[in-house]
Amino acid sequence: MPKQNLWKKQSVPQEMKTLLYANTSLVYNIILKFYFQTGNIEKIDSLMQEMEQNCIASDKFAHSIQLSAYTSVSDVEGIEKTLTRMDSDPNFFFDWTTYTVAAKGYTKLDLLTKALEMLKKSDRLISGKKTNEVLRIWELYKKNEKVYKEAYISITASLLKLDDFEIAEKIFEEWEFRNHLCYGNVIPNFLIDESEGFHGAIKAYSRKIVKTWYHFETGYLRNGQTLKAMEAMKKEVVVSGRRWKPSNESLATCLEYLKEEGDLEKVKDFMELLRRNDIISLDIQERLLNHIKDTDSSSDVLSALNNNYLRFS
Repeated sequence: MPKQNLWKKQSVPQEMKTLLYANTSLVYNIILKFYFQTGNIEKIDSLMQEMEQNCIASDKFAHSIQLSAYTSVSDVEGIEKTLTRMDSDPNFFFDWTTYTVAAKGYTKLDLLTKALEMLKKSDRLISGKKTNEVLRIWELYKKNEKVYKEAYISITASLLKLDDFEIAEKIFEEWEFRNHLCYGNVIPNFLIDESEGFHGAIKAYSRKIVKTWYHFETGYLRNGQTLKAMEAMKKEVVVSGRRWKPSNESLATCLEYLKEEGDLEKVKDFMELLRRNDIISLDIQERLLNHIKDTDSSSDVLSALNNNYLRFS
């Protein structure tokens, strides 16, 4: 760049302040952005100090620019000092986007644990039904080659709180696919036998998956989406086997739905899945099927399940 043009560019900030006759946060934010875009990162700190001396409050835009600037030069200390300053300022108003900028910075620097902390803080600031904002955080995080389970748990939990079960389920399935998660006995035995620690981790991991599908199931049932609830229940059964059993109420709702639909084949398939995973015995399976086939029966499925001879949970 010619020296004359460089001098002109460097003089722009002072000219802006002189011409506008106003020391406002807007003017300073524009100058901060100018310094960032022209690579004058070293001038950003002094300008922030000038704002403080002139009693001009720095807002989320100023701090976001500052965080982005530190990220561009891999200045971890600068990022953390900025966050500390923001946290200690009682007049500073955080919104979720401020933390996502910090998360993006930490992610770029491969500090994924710190990035996750920022995502969690961002998640706590999201209020109301703002699914798009939750998804934006997820898109930011999953750009990494590996998406960690803690991030998936945080994002999925947020969507479940917002009652967006379908989107939560899609994200869960996407996460499973990205991590090549397989059900059943697909995990090689030599990996499981390699160490007790690994085996324990697999069991703990499975419990988290089952719990997630359980939330999907109950959410779908609450919203009257019985078919989707039944699909979630199937996945719970496949992952956990005999370690988990559905409640009589949930199972009865699914079976009543299939009975009303007149789909006996699906009832049989569902019952067979439960039996194969040792949730019900062959005897109970046959009794349930006979009860459902009995169109003259005055009792519903739940009453039959709660009856002693059909109790299994």
